[in-house]
Amino acid sequence: MKSLEKLTFIINASLSSTLSSAVSLHRNRYGNKLEVSVFCTHDIEENTVRSEAVAESLRSADMVFLDIRGDGRAVGICERVLGDSTTPVALLIGGSPRLMSLLRLGGFSMKKIMQRSARRSKKPNRGGFSISRAQRIMRIIERVGTFLPFGPLKHARNWALFMQYWGHSGDENICNMIALALREYCGVVLKKPPRPRTYPDYGIYDPLHGKNWSSLESYRVDTGFDADKPTIGILFYGGMHFEQSVVPAKEYIHRLRDRGCNVIPVFSTAPHNLSAIHTLFMRDKTAVVDALVYIQWFQLSTFGDSPQSNTIDLLKQLGVPVFMTCPMFGREIEKWRESVQGMSPVESLTTVIL
Repeated sequence: MKSLEKLTFIINASLSSTLSSAVSLHRNRYGNKLEVSVFCTHDIEENTVRSEAVAESLRSADMVFLDIRGDGRAVGICERVLGDSTTPVALLIGGSPRLMSLLRLGGFSMKKIMQRSARRSKKPNRGGFSISRAQRIMRIIERVGTFLPFGPLKHARNWALFMQYWGHSGDENICNMIALALREYCGVVLKKPPRPRTYPDYGIYDPLHGKNWSSLESYRVDTGFDADKPTIGILFYGGMHFEQSVVPAKEYIHRLRDRGCNVIPVFSTAPHNLSAIHTLFMRDKTAVVDALVYIQWFQLSTFGDSPQSNTIDLLKQLGVPVFMTCPMFGREIEKWRESVQGMSPVESLTTVIL
């Protein structure tokens, strides 16, 4: 066994601080036999990091983890370097068909599944292998892999575990994700790590006091709501982007309360946004807020199962102004401060498009 294992991550910048803390936790827990290289996708796309430096890290890695949104330069580099290699590659949030084709863990290869799917399809290469289809496959293999934990199904289930560790985030989850990777794919002798620590799909969380509530009624009683004051709802991320989006949420809460407002701060994973609004910002189909501040990317129901018409109907029932923010979770605060323009053209355009 080698004395030093090399892992390469290409991820969204907003998640780099959590990853760094998790790596430190892993080193303290298991010993410092780990070399981790982290590249942020916006650095690759904006050419502030050399493509060859990324490529060399991918070539020398014992395992690669990818959290890439979109089909830009980062995907191209990964295709060029990893396309024909045997390095284990774990996708952490799914991705485009180009990205999905790079997923391989042990005897499990998404490229082979996609090729078989294309051969069986009556309409080959028309979109090929959709993301929704990949997500359905992941849910199936997670269930089946629990009962048949061997062969390709075992590795497919490991992929599902990697995505759960990453999706629920936190130092402990990411530390255990790294332990599972080293144990299963790098030949490191480690005990089997605990399953991912999961969190509610949505709920009320006040970052000023560090408290959670599962119901609107208990929150209003505990925080002394004043019916004569305006009430503002804040909807921010749960899951992997919780630590990033809770920062602006905290600032909104602080400033709004200073200005005499009640605030209902709600976290939600993206697929459950509509349920969160219906449960925590409404009573009997009537809004309990006078306005809503939305601190997420994408439309409200982009990753949910509800059609867009359900979103429109719900917003009509809510009947209050909804303020869309421009999230900058993909950029380091230091680089934002150094920038003359503040938001990059990509961030500005993407915010409007999404």
